[in-house]
Amino acid sequence: MISTKVTAVLRRRWPILAVAFAIGVLAGAVSSQLAPSDIVQQYRAEQVVVANSSGTGGVSVQQDSLKVTRGEIPTIAAEAIGDGERGDQLASDMTVTVDTESQAITIASVDVNPDVAAQRVNAVTTAFLDVTNGQRQEAERVRVEQLAEAAKAAEADLATFDETYPDLVDPDAEVTDPETGGVVQGNDGPDPALVSQRQSLSDAAAQARSEATVQKAQLASTQPYQSLGEQQPKRDKRGAFEVPNSLFLRATFLGLFGLLLGIILALILERLNRRIDTRPELAEACPLPIIAEVGFVAANRRPTADGSLILTGVWAEAYRRVRSAMQFVYERGTFGATGKAAGPAPTKSDGHGGVFMFTSTAPGEGKTTSALLTAQAMAEVGVRTLLVGADFRRPALADVMGIDAGPTIADLTGPAERRPKVDQVVRPTKFPNLYLALSGRPTRDVSELIAATRQLVSQAASQNATVIIDTSPLNASSDALDLLPVVDHVIMVVRSGRSTEDDLVQSIDALERVGADVMGTLLVGTPNAGRRQAYYYDYYSHEGLKDAVGPAKSFVIDDSDDSDFVGDHDNDSEDDADRVGGKPKVADDSKQRAEEVGTAP
Repeated sequence: MISTKVTAVLRRRWPILAVAFAIGVLAGAVSSQLAPSDIVQQYRAEQVVVANSSGTGGVSVQQDSLKVTRGEIPTIAAEAIGDGERGDQLASDMTVTVDTESQAITIASVDVNPDVAAQRVNAVTTAFLDVTNGQRQEAERVRVEQLAEAAKAAEADLATFDETYPDLVDPDAEVTDPETGGVVQGNDGPDPALVSQRQSLSDAAAQARSEATVQKAQLASTQPYQSLGEQQPKRDKRGAFEVPNSLFLRATFLGLFGLLLGIILALILERLNRRIDTRPELAEACPLPIIAEVGFVAANRRPTADGSLILTGVWAEAYRRVRSAMQFVYERGTFGATGKAAGPAPTKSDGHGGVFMFTSTAPGEGKTTSALLTAQAMAEVGVRTLLVGADFRRPALADVMGIDAGPTIADLTGPAERRPKVDQVVRPTKFPNLYLALSGRPTRDVSELIAATRQLVSQAASQNATVIIDTSPLNASSDALDLLPVVDHVIMVVRSGRSTEDDLVQSIDALERVGADVMGTLLVGTPNAGRRQAYYYDYYSHEGLKDAVGPAKSFVIDDSDDSDFVGDHDNDSEDDADRVGGKPKVADDSKQRAEEVGTAP
């Protein structure tokens, strides 16, 4: 069902997809021509600065990130870079992003030269750490500086002492007298007091250096921000993905992108206006029985003879199934599970023929074709059938029958002196047992036509003829509702891919409100059903049957009989009863008549 639905949507919405794909291809071609031919590759350098949770005082990465491109940090970084770099220009070249979850600040810069981009990032990152950490650790930084100065002083004292008493550093060096400067002869070794003094100075210098180093390391480990280190510059992408500057590639890429947008638009339209494509969708939308399902047959493959559609080929059995359902209802009064029979239905024993109306929700859904082929199916089994064209606003029955209009129902409403006889309006066709009454020229003034049609249908039904009415769509006019007083059963034609659920529900409600007996629905034009019916048709056919199917011979009524088809009849006339009543002539010529319509009953 899903594949059938997708196929139906694509078949119905292909213009949207085609236009969307064409627009995408055109946009790709235009963008390829407008894009610069020499695209310069740029590089991105970045450093990540993270907040130390054990640092001094609380930090706010959102507020501190603003300092990267504002205040003194860009100026300090520009001075460190030199080469005439300006702080405001450097700030405009930087990109700062904040991740509050990981408490990280990413400082980045893009340039055609990767070294320049890295230099900018390093300078700004260093300035940010110096300024931000210095502001938050001023006391600790002063302590580190004091310890560093103390270590330098201790080392200077030790150096001065060693310059004065080099023999304490080098035992082989000559000992000099500090007061006279002369060499001391016969010295047995360094003075123990001087050795002790030097050891004290050396220990003091070592302790000062150790305290300074420890304090500096502690300051570094507890500083609010620290960098994760420099990163190698990488190629910068100009977007989420790069589109090559090639006419073919850009046209293909944007064409596929436009096609995707077209599919989305088509699905939205389908959602807003849901159409019936498959049998399960029809069963879900409408509780009425589905009488038959007619597969899709292309217009150029529909069988015709002398300009008229004929009942043969893959769709014949579906319309014969409709005929069987109509005969069942005619005999029993109900069909399926509708349970809408308001009373005992007229039967053949009552001398009353069944009146069936074919209608639809909107124009172009196949009601005229369905009414014609069902009438042919009814006539081929010997039932006298009258096909009435009651679509007064857009009559199409004459076209599918391939005949000239001739006298019509509209002529019955004219002046009395120019009115034709009823048997001139109810004309025989090329198909045995099938008669036709056309509505006439298109018109909007239908009140008199409806009255004449109701009278014509009543007279035909009273003579035990089966009447099939092709009327206007329910959502287009109220003509179908006005004809319901003379109608026994209504068949709703639903076109796969065209009829919508809302229209179908509204049409069924309109019929039920006036008490119409809706016999069921006829689903036409489903692609899958067409393929299945074609398979079965080919499977059960053979070459001899294909050769036997051909144009039907013309059929005329013997004009020697003066009685009308729907007029008064002499009950004593056997020939008249055979021609008008429900008793088909199926004696010696039944086989010949079956061959005339192109198929056996």
